[in-house]
Amino acid sequence: MTEHMESPDILTLGVLNVDIVMELSHKIIGGKIIGEEISLNTGGHGCNQAIGIARRGISVGILGKLGDDAFATQIKSTLEKEGVSLQLLLDAKSTNTGLGIIMVEKEKQNTYIDFLGANYDMTPEDIDTFEPYIETCRMVVIHLGFSTYPAALRLIELANKYGKTVVVNPSSSTDMKEHLLKKIDYLVLNYAKASSLLDMTIDNLKGARVAANLLLNQIKKAIFVQMDDQGVLVATQEEFTVLDAYSGSELADMSGVTDFFTGVLSAELVKGAPLSAAALKAHRAAMICAGKVGVYTAFPTEEEMGV
Repeated sequence: MTEHMESPDILTLGVLNVDIVMELSHKIIGGKIIGEEISLNTGGHGCNQAIGIARRGISVGILGKLGDDAFATQIKSTLEKEGVSLQLLLDAKSTNTGLGIIMVEKEKQNTYIDFLGANYDMTPEDIDTFEPYIETCRMVVIHLGFSTYPAALRLIELANKYGKTVVVNPSSSTDMKEHLLKKIDYLVLNYAKASSLLDMTIDNLKGARVAANLLLNQIKKAIFVQMDDQGVLVATQEEFTVLDAYSGSELADMSGVTDFFTGVLSAELVKGAPLSAAALKAHRAAMICAGKVGVYTAFPTEEEMGV
């Protein structure tokens, strides 16, 4: 890599998987639950965010590692088709590409099984090789999960070094210290992530407001709480705004919804949209996702999202 390589507007980091989504029936035959539908598509938080960004017309490159297998080929093919730059993808020869299994059953919480594979091999030293790209991008968007945690911390450090906007969507299992929060411009949460971060139950607007109040002084600019069919809370030092409250959206499957929200939100912010306008666009896109079963196949097109 050289200092003259041109970076996409946004760099995104997160888990890269192939997702197997199975819809379960209520039929049990011979002690086995019978599946109704199955799909196999590119997924993982990093891919989902990148696709959300790309579908809003903003150039995006994805940082990550893939194994030497057919799943890696599928992920690269999908991302290339979506217009996501592959120049920052690395190969992990010693392990397999990540795999996520999502089992969807009506009126029950989804069951998730993850094989993180090559995602574990992403290191801070790998991030250092991308420094010329980080220096020239406009924003970094990170899903902060435990498998890519050390690499993510280094990416945040370098983004801060060059004055880049940092958007973080943390995993429910991630421990975020105050010194880390202070390096983040925009924090994206949902109920589960807010609950985990603060070690308290948050499942309504009142709880989301409490969470934002507790965290806001530690964040540079704003907090977004994606509240599913109850709307989205935008919290800044100046005001709290609730958008799209009680939209009446039917929720079929929440897999990948906050990832896609984060991607669309980030793209709109890079375009210069006001916080509320960006959040509203992202939330409505997320609710289109939530109305369908699946992850990649549920993502709305640019036409469905509108201008």
